[in-house]
Amino acid sequence: MLKEIGMPDADANRIAKRLGQFYNSPSVAGQHPCGKNAYLGIRWRIGSIALAPAWKDENSDDQGVIAKLANRAYSEVRRTLVKWWQEPDQPVRLIDGTWEFLSPIDAWQGLHPSLIPFLDTFEQIAVQVLSEDNPALDLAPEDRPMAALKGKARRHSKEIRHGIAEVLALGVSREDESSVGMILRFAQRATRIIQQLLPEGVRLETMGIAR
Repeated sequence: MLKEIGMPDADANRIAKRLGQFYNSPSVAGQHPCGKNAYLGIRWRIGSIALAPAWKDENSDDQGVIAKLANRAYSEVRRTLVKWWQEPDQPVRLIDGTWEFLSPIDAWQGLHPSLIPFLDTFEQIAVQVLSEDNPALDLAPEDRPMAALKGKARRHSKEIRHGIAEVLALGVSREDESSVGMILRFAQRATRIIQQLLPEGVRLETMGIAR
């Protein structure tokens, strides 16, 4: 699925590997490495940001996505995250300027009640972020490693792109195994998102991907 929407093979394989690790993690067996109550304090405030489980803290476009998902100012979201991060069983961390959920699969399970009102917003954001053109492709191949220095980088970070793609893959892959996926009807929504990302005239059925 990730390769079909244009994600490079290396990135798609990395996410698939992480999903495999999640399936074998203690959380899948019903244990919670972050503590079973780790998500309760944030659920009804900014739990919907689990739909974008990684982003660059200083990227203004990433901030805009997180603020829209949380339906509040990014400064308020960040204050809550910093407080949350300092707790013993913190499910998020800030490392090298990137906020990330330690276990997206735990966040999916623990925060799903607060995701429901924001799924339409997530769909809009996913299409917007994942369909963004890569300006680096305007450069000669030998110049593309310097794309950022030449002002040819995407507006959104690779972290938020990968995080959103990971949520799509996670939601689809777990729908048949989790009541959460069934409640959210995420596979149907992900199919709609992917269809919007494919080139015009290309249908999922022609690629061997069932609706």
